[in-house]
Amino acid sequence: MKGTPTGRWLMALGVAGGLAAAAPIRAAPPTVLERAELLLLQDAAMGGDVAAQRQVAGRFAQGTGGADLDPVEALKYWAMAARADDPESICRLAQAVHLGRGVGQNDEKAAGLWRKAADLGHAEAQSSLGWCFAHGRGVATNFPLAVHWFRRAAEQGYADAQYFLAWHLENGVGTATNAADALTWYRRAAEQGQPDAQNNLGILLAEGNLVPRDPVEAYFWLRLATVQGAAGAAENAAAVGKTLGFLQRRGVESRVNRLIRAVRNAER
Repeated sequence: MKGTPTGRWLMALGVAGGLAAAAPIRAAPPTVLERAELLLLQDAAMGGDVAAQRQVAGRFAQGTGGADLDPVEALKYWAMAARADDPESICRLAQAVHLGRGVGQNDEKAAGLWRKAADLGHAEAQSSLGWCFAHGRGVATNFPLAVHWFRRAAEQGYADAQYFLAWHLENGVGTATNAADALTWYRRAAEQGQPDAQNNLGILLAEGNLVPRDPVEAYFWLRLATVQGAAGAAENAAAVGKTLGFLQRRGVESRVNRLIRAVRNAER
């Protein structure tokens, strides 16, 4: 069965921000009221209100809330908030620089910005900085430092970092191999809906090489990962499913469907 060594930054049953965040999709044309509200926020932002700066930047970045889609304008307001050491804005600025949205793409500058936000305790920035060290993007490759930053973010509950930390612990990259800790972090990430963690957790439980074998629970996590499109999950789930009885498979499918309905109902 095939594991997933890199995350795709997909959360729960929807998309969340991350290194490979999808391009923003333009919403309906702004209303007069939205435009007026945006002008008030812009006045507050220009007056030094950091929360307003962050809000205005987000609206221009997504083309919502009365703002046209304008990554350059978004950068201007994120930069204002970043100068006030707002970690969220520094992280968003780093992401834009990393992706080359509204500014020239620059991995070294992005890594430096993520480092600043990470030092301020921002979990996503800590995870992104760990990714930089793991892949040598903007910094020299340093697996122990990657593990350090993944752990910092994981301990704050950031699911992608929990997945990356688990992978490094499972494979002994930048740290000693620790199957028990890897299982713990895979499970924590999987329970938050991280699809690659669900896939790898399912593999560990199916193979039983590093942890006690549990094919029924393995099938459950692999089916959840399949629903979310994790690479290799469908093939892995099919392989494990063949080892189960009909009633076992039906019981797992019922659990998966109940969970999906519960998530979708909660989002309404």
